[in-house]
Amino acid sequence: MTLFGETLKGRAAIAEGLRGRSNGPTVRHMTTTANYVVTGPYSVSGTNYTLVVTAENGATPPRIPLSGDSLLAVARYQDTYEIKNGTCLFTSRELFTDFYKTK
Repeated sequence: MTLFGETLKGRAAIAEGLRGRSNGPTVRHMTTTANYVVTGPYSVSGTNYTLVVTAENGATPPRIPLSGDSLLAVARYQDTYEIKNGTCLFTSRELFTDFYKTK
């Protein structure tokens, strides 16, 4: 998985890398569109478009107001997958921010 130019390999490295980013407000990635293309007998590529929003500070469970203030970014994940034993597994995932809030 590549986030902001840093590539994390393996489940443990991805989990640790994401844990290190959890010091800020609660953030949710709301997928709007997913497109997949079969690229071979055991491979698939995909693009997942997402809205990145933030929850109100201190709200439990997290509440996300429907306003421009909560929208942090419009982004997309570019993924590749491998089919092994009937299961589709990630082989790579990269996040691209197309539009983002500056303040």
